[in-house]
Amino acid sequence: GGLIGAYQPGRFQRGNIDDDLRSHGVLGVGNKLQYLYDASEDLGGRLKRDKVWFYVALRQQNKAGNVANYFTDAVLGPNGLEGNGISKLDKHPVTNQTAKVSYQMTDNYRLIGFIQRTTKNLESQTAENQQAGPPFTPHASSRSLLYTPTPMKVEVQGTLSEQLLFTAQLGYQNLDASWRAQDGTDVPGNPAQRDLFTGWSRGPNIGAATHLIRQRWEPRGDLTYVPNGGFLGKHQVKAGFYIDFIRAGSPTEGRCANPGASGEPYCSGNYTLLFNRIGGQPFRPFQIQIDNSPVTGANVRLLDTSFYVKDQWQIGQRLTANIGMRLERYHSYVVAVEKPVGQFSEAGSFPEVDVLTWFSAAPRVGVAYDLTGTGKTVIKGTWGWYNWTMGDTTFAGQFDKNGRVVSTYNWSGPCVATSYTPC
Repeated sequence: GGLIGAYQPGRFQRGNIDDDLRSHGVLGVGNKLQYLYDASEDLGGRLKRDKVWFYVALRQQNKAGNVANYFTDAVLGPNGLEGNGISKLDKHPVTNQTAKVSYQMTDNYRLIGFIQRTTKNLESQTAENQQAGPPFTPHASSRSLLYTPTPMKVEVQGTLSEQLLFTAQLGYQNLDASWRAQDGTDVPGNPAQRDLFTGWSRGPNIGAATHLIRQRWEPRGDLTYVPNGGFLGKHQVKAGFYIDFIRAGSPTEGRCANPGASGEPYCSGNYTLLFNRIGGQPFRPFQIQIDNSPVTGANVRLLDTSFYVKDQWQIGQRLTANIGMRLERYHSYVVAVEKPVGQFSEAGSFPEVDVLTWFSAAPRVGVAYDLTGTGKTVIKGTWGWYNWTMGDTTFAGQFDKNGRVVSTYNWSGPCVATSYTPC
């Protein structure tokens, strides 16, 4: 096992702004670190001699600091919205947990289990992307992020005979990213607002109440055969398969997690008020953006299936060839889905969309030749055919008719002043 830790207090942070630069107006106001720590622990060993082994690990990180131009909220100033000048501490906690178990069932068969979970829980994802120039987003208009990718697998390794070996594996990964508006902001009378002249935002984040879902199943297996004799040399033949099935999407709940079914209000509303400087007057009504929330489900699918065979062929003492062929089928589609009614959108039924299906072969060959017979000088050459699969689910996502749509309209008011809006 092992234990490693690191800590850095904020007072260790230094800048390169000297008196000469300050005299020329360079103030050097940047991000101020408060603290940073990184700790990791791991432990492994046998639980039972020649039978069971384990490994566990834990890593924890956190960084806290004040980000330039990142304030608690925005207020109405002489030129429009601007930061209130109250700095907000930003924290970035990340935790990673790993566990692995290996079980030697018999002399010929081994079972392996693995799981890993990462948790990234940010009070404000916006803060880490905040720059020293417009547009600015205060903490109240930022969105929190909970990100929890969790890959895992089960694997069996076996020796069927002295000449025949196999591996079989089932992998799964669940990635779920969830964004939420800051507490207390998604309330009636506090719509999302953005000042196009100053770049500042106010009200709940327009990208909150959104998920990123990606679930992935990956079964695979292979069989290796090493014959005692061989035809024109020695051979090692391997055949196998690989399946990759992905379910993905970005459902958006909308304000108040799809209210309205029982007559309740839509809280801050599924819209954003856009303001601009018009006729020399700051913060005047300009446009309104509405979206079609709620958008439900993880509707995009990808099924990638492939089978392959290859032969590592040693011809004499100097020449080795590696010859292989892969057969691939790629199917990308969007499932049928029912969309519920929203504040600015009607309910709808969308049929399944078969985006793309193809079947192809991918041959390859590689040759290595030992020029001197000593293994010190080798010349190699390879050729192969690669089939591009158009990414994972991003391509098919463009054909999802139940995706989020934002529409922009001209708007000249009225802007009703509330305890939240500075009209």
